[in-house]
Amino acid sequence: MKPKYKELHEARYREIVEKGLKGWGGNQVPEREKYWTDYWAEFVKDFKPPDKGEVLELGSGAGNISAIIARHGFNVTGIEISPTAVQIASKRNEKLENLRFFEMNVTDLSRFEDKTFDIVFDGLCLHCIIGEDRSLAFKEIHRVLKPGGFFMLNSICDEPKDKEIIKNYDSVMRCAFSDGAPYRYFGRKESLIGEIASHGFEILRERVEVKPNGDSLRAIARRIP
Repeated sequence: MKPKYKELHEARYREIVEKGLKGWGGNQVPEREKYWTDYWAEFVKDFKPPDKGEVLELGSGAGNISAIIARHGFNVTGIEISPTAVQIASKRNEKLENLRFFEMNVTDLSRFEDKTFDIVFDGLCLHCIIGEDRSLAFKEIHRVLKPGGFFMLNSICDEPKDKEIIKNYDSVMRCAFSDGAPYRYFGRKESLIGEIASHGFEILRERVEVKPNGDSLRAIARRIP
């Protein structure tokens, strides 16, 4: 069965609205915001991206990470497949003039011209993209990045640890399922790194963060001109 990208994410964000939650992870936003604030401060310090550069966040959700990036002085465009999420993010961040949101699928970035962005940031989105759609997404990321621009991958990796996810996990496809459709891809670290490199990127830094509920790969790459 094909992934139900829009249906799954729209249902989750409607639930977030109904329950008064702050984001996809419930109300863990303060802890997550500190993490991503530190992450971006480290990135800026180590890689010195262009001041006030153009950033595209994939899977911007409720806009929490996009706002952090914008406060670092970047011009940020967040894209999200859920229209409800786009509404939430736009309303919460309406005072930030250097931040905008659009409803969009990451496999089709045709709204943007070639070589538009200095940075493309995967806001925990690409592990939701399944099968052949992954190559489409990587090709689009490469296309909209400027030569030498940065691609920042943040993705779950290796084996699932959550008991509920394991119950619905296909180890051959390396996907977790919901209602009969795949919704999370648990690529091995080596496979994810190879995937990035094979689509025209040079890996600059990569590390796996080991966590009780599942490991995550953090990789920073540069578009090869």
